[in-house]
Amino acid sequence: MRRFTVLLSLLLLILTCVSHAETQRKTLTNGVRILLTPVPSSEFLAVAVYVKWAEPTDIREAAIQELAGRAMFFGSLNRSFESVGASVRQAGGSLDVQVTPQFLVITCLTVPSQVSETAYLLGEALKNADFSEDALRRARLQVLREAKQRLANPYENLRYELLRKAKGTLTWTPEELTHVTQKVAY
Repeated sequence: MRRFTVLLSLLLLILTCVSHAETQRKTLTNGVRILLTPVPSSEFLAVAVYVKWAEPTDIREAAIQELAGRAMFFGSLNRSFESVGASVRQAGGSLDVQVTPQFLVITCLTVPSQVSETAYLLGEALKNADFSEDALRRARLQVLREAKQRLANPYENLRYELLRKAKGTLTWTPEELTHVTQKVAY
């Protein structure tokens, strides 16, 4: 009987720990929804931000979204390109931006000691992106470089095209990217 009690206590302890690791949901007063799934044994913290936006209705809008999503991390109203880059490195250096028809998805892998820096980095990008001509130029070069690398790898290109079609993403041309200016990006 004592062994059964110990096993039952251990099982209850495990279930309690697992139930605490379930996703917690909170909606802030400004409508921002936060989902948090704690993983106490992990040394890292993964942050994913989904920004809902209107689906593009034409190739021009798709090009604007692609560049705007990327240019957010090439400087802001309060921080230079170099300062934002230093912040990305301080937060862990793992920052990814995905542009889909419905969402801008920003993911970052960091360590718990850099949560404040990561939150500031993401908040600054979302609230104060300045979309300067330099930021748009850098974003344009990054997008075109990635497209060129993808075209050189048949597997990656096929994967990209299948995902694009599955998501309903409009295809922009390199020329469309050149028409995105600071005025249009706002």
